[in-house]
Amino acid sequence: MQGLPLLPPYVERDVDGVLRSALTEGGLVVVHGEAFAGKTRTALAALAAVLPQARVHAPARHADLRGLPDLLRGGKGDCVLWLDDLDGHLGRGGLEPRLLARLTGLGAVVVATLREDAYDEHRQTSRGRVLDLARFVELPREWSEAERERAAGSQDPRLAQAARRGGPEGVAAQLGLAPLLWEEWRRARRPDRHPRGHALVRTAVDLARCGLSGPPPEELIVELHATHEAPAGVDQEDVAAAWEWAGSERHGVLPLLLRRGPRRWEAVPCLVDMTEQDETLPPVADALWRRALEVAREEEAHDVERVAGLARTAFGRAAEGGDAAAMFRLGELEESLGPGPEAEDWFRRAAGAGLGEAAGRLGRLLAARGAAKEAEPFLEAAAEAGDGEAATLLGTLLRERAEKWLAVGEKREDPEARKALGESPGGPDTVGE
Repeated sequence: MQGLPLLPPYVERDVDGVLRSALTEGGLVVVHGEAFAGKTRTALAALAAVLPQARVHAPARHADLRGLPDLLRGGKGDCVLWLDDLDGHLGRGGLEPRLLARLTGLGAVVVATLREDAYDEHRQTSRGRVLDLARFVELPREWSEAERERAAGSQDPRLAQAARRGGPEGVAAQLGLAPLLWEEWRRARRPDRHPRGHALVRTAVDLARCGLSGPPPEELIVELHATHEAPAGVDQEDVAAAWEWAGSERHGVLPLLLRRGPRRWEAVPCLVDMTEQDETLPPVADALWRRALEVAREEEAHDVERVAGLARTAFGRAAEGGDAAAMFRLGELEESLGPGPEAEDWFRRAAGAGLGEAAGRLGRLLAARGAAKEAEPFLEAAAEAGDGEAATLLGTLLRERAEKWLAVGEKREDPEARKALGESPGGPDTVGE
């Protein structure tokens, strides 16, 4: 989001107290957990709290660590050896029991992070013998209720959104994975990747942007994915293959589309959040908005007022910028929600902006509520633009008005009025035919 720092502020985790106590005692402290649990951020926050003035050595993966004791000897103040992803620092030249003893003998604190799968892989091997000497602090990927409440109370909207979404993947995973999922989805548009999968995900995302509650059915997503401009090569990707690609987990955590029961899919919430933050993404297509409103009215599970409110906001931005088509869509929306002046107002604005279709709709509305004379110029504009129904209605209204005044003339014994009435389709000569 614009105007925000690259990283959101740190949110206190439930293990912080245990971790900081372990750092105070020294030795090898390992923060372990699943991928995207927030291990690195949590360990760094604890270091900043416990050893804020320490010299930190952070060697590259697979670097030879055997020269570190000589490097540290004679140094002043606290010293920390930082080993992110500890499995990349095990084996020949890496951290092993004798080297750890030399480092801790010099007063160094060794802080590491380790994924669960890497722990399982190395725990019973000769390379992982140093793990027997570690003090482990486990960090769950799924955030506790207290942790989510702390995140929700943050002034940073990214944290508040992630906390609101909840889910077993946790807040840290949502924040870390969102840009990765976003980039993969955008790149999938290329013809040599997954153009149909890209379109299916885009449709599910847009339905969420429309405010539909719950996962839409598969057939609705397939129906509507053609409303977007088709990426090149979309016909070369089978629909089943596109679903499989979109529903596969990334980094062992989240897919682009979550399967929610038989033949129902939902765009992963953090991806929807990313789309709302990207001003370059095109707005939801008109056809998709119309269909979303239809679905919201048809199924009680959806909040039609919410969907209508979001549509009103989306079209309103464009309408205020002078977009006649958006004004027309707002008129359609208000008309679908029941009688009221709002639909007429928007159709009038769209007609004034030169949209013939809007003139026809306004003319029909005015005629239906008895304002025939006011309707005539709008119906005439629509008829001249090729609207056959508007032309027919206009002719009917004009004929009725002509017959009204001819009847007045006849009562006043004007022979021309009698003649005109006789010649009109609804005149006296037609009675009894």
